[in-house]
Amino acid sequence: VVYELAGGDVAELMRAARRILTELLSGQNELLEELREVEAETEVGAR
Repeated sequence: VVYELAGGDVAELMRAARRILTELLSGQNELLEELREVEAETEVGAR
């Protein structure tokens, strides 16, 4: 079975969704790293 997109608009929508989700995940990864750094600094200061 072979599936094909109905039109170029659907492919464009999928590309836009992928770009948005990739940017969102990238931003969340950056935030997570910042939170980990703050947590590590807090642990060192508590000792």
